[in-house]
Amino acid sequence: MTRKPHVVGALMLTACGLADFESGEPGAIWGAESPWSVEEPDLEIGTSEGSPGHDLFRVAGARILPNNEVLVLDGASSELRVFTDGGQLVRTIGGRGSGPEEFTAVSSAFVVNDDSILVFDSARRRLSKWSIRGEFGREVELDVTDVAAVIGRFPDGAIAVTGSSFPRRAEVAGEWLDSVHVSITSPGLNSVRIGPFPRFAMFTASPPGMEGALMTTGLPYASSAQFAIAGNLLVQGFGDSFVLRRFTSSGINSDTVTRRYVDRPFARDELDADFERRVRSMPAEQQGAARAYFRTFPVPVVAPAFDLILGDALGCLWVRHGRAQGETTRVWSVFNVDGGWLGEIELPQGLQVTDIAEDALVGIRTNADGVEVIVRHPLSRQGSGC
Repeated sequence: MTRKPHVVGALMLTACGLADFESGEPGAIWGAESPWSVEEPDLEIGTSEGSPGHDLFRVAGARILPNNEVLVLDGASSELRVFTDGGQLVRTIGGRGSGPEEFTAVSSAFVVNDDSILVFDSARRRLSKWSIRGEFGREVELDVTDVAAVIGRFPDGAIAVTGSSFPRRAEVAGEWLDSVHVSITSPGLNSVRIGPFPRFAMFTASPPGMEGALMTTGLPYASSAQFAIAGNLLVQGFGDSFVLRRFTSSGINSDTVTRRYVDRPFARDELDADFERRVRSMPAEQQGAARAYFRTFPVPVVAPAFDLILGDALGCLWVRHGRAQGETTRVWSVFNVDGGWLGEIELPQGLQVTDIAEDALVGIRTNADGVEVIVRHPLSRQGSGC
């Protein structure tokens, strides 16, 4: 007997009652008869106490490998852990250290040509290449002196990275925007630098009890820069508007993807809960001052248009809408390789998606005990696709 899947995420269209976003002409390509859907999880890693490799902490990401194994970047151990389709640990790559086959702070990984993995160590600013089987290959030379993060790899082999951001010294209190450049480096060619792009909303103020001294902090939950490789294009956007610019591996702005956007109320409950978690993690004698300092932060009135973008295995672009007050799920807009809007899909509120394969997606969920769990959801793509 074939079990009918329980759908946890399915197509949503403006015509079905989602009034916050309005599609641009000619409207969503998907029809109500052929939605994509995301089913209940078929794999969880981190819930089996005592199972090898399931003791995860500070997870930097997870990827679905071509053979359906799951690659997990464990930040605490600086290991890449590979699990079978059933959740058993089969091999470990790297580990904390300064040697050529070790990492100091593993932060991202990308599958290349179905047989290799590129791993970026943010502390050493080093990119290394490994086989899918975990064999060390070589360090990858980048024609870029300043690398803060790796966005991803183009199909032609070019690699896009962001540079470090050095916020200007604020002379007066207030809110302002930091900026960042992107470099695209290709094998055998000089790198191309594009930007600057707005990066973070920053806030400068005098902390309580330190009148005259200025402290600059990034504003949590404000609009921020988002980058992704989707298909053969780099996608860049800033969450204050639903505008996404697409660039070739040569740095040429090829086109822009947009959607009409209606402002929605900011999720103040999420911000208050986050501030309280930060305060309670501090020594008791510092909590009063920290609470007073957080109260000086300006609170957004409206939610960001989006707060995360990802490219999937087929070249589609997934854009996660900023969470509005009262929402209990997260809504994503999905665009095909030509920039056409396919429609929208809902995913669980607490799932931080890190990779989208052809028939599954994987992400990180933190349970009630604060334990990080890797969750894989089957993905059904019916009807029009990428």
